[in-house]
Amino acid sequence: MTALLANSTIRGEPVIHSRQLRAELVAVTALDDQITGEMFDLYDAYYDATSPLLFQSDLADKDFVIALRGPSGALAGFSTLAVLDTEIDGERVRAIYSGDTIIDQSHWGTQALAFTWIRFAGSLKAQAPERPLYWFLIVKGHRTYRYLSAFSIDFFVMMSRGFRSSPTISTMRAAAASTAGSHAYS
Repeated sequence: MTALLANSTIRGEPVIHSRQLRAELVAVTALDDQITGEMFDLYDAYYDATSPLLFQSDLADKDFVIALRGPSGALAGFSTLAVLDTEIDGERVRAIYSGDTIIDQSHWGTQALAFTWIRFAGSLKAQAPERPLYWFLIVKGHRTYRYLSAFSIDFFVMMSRGFRSSPTISTMRAAAASTAGSHAYS
């Protein structure tokens, strides 16, 4: 692995700084119209069958956004997150629901989002170390899928409707889906 520093060169050529991102965790309640507009514009550039109203509705179900900004301050990506606290079979549990996530293609391969997400998960676990912490993730691509084994001791992949997991995992998955407003979950 090669680490690149801000003022480094490779084979005498300066490192291009456009891939450097700054990540910030922002409460959804602190987002203004300008930021949500930037988020929608980026999302709309990569996904079909969306609208500002649909995007706003989904965002309203989340608690936090990890916003990624390039050196110029322009939005380069984001991930929406909901923190779910519930009780299953008498045990208090917590889950992070990862919602919409998009990174502009010019920044693919950067790790600012991953590092910020894992720090966020660690801070949640530190708040309640005795409470199990789950990650409810709907994976759309191989890049995200690879993080399962990096961020989790155990993980369960539902590849088809015939998948069966433990009753606790099934109950947690259903609770997370209904709490997170995932209308298409079944």
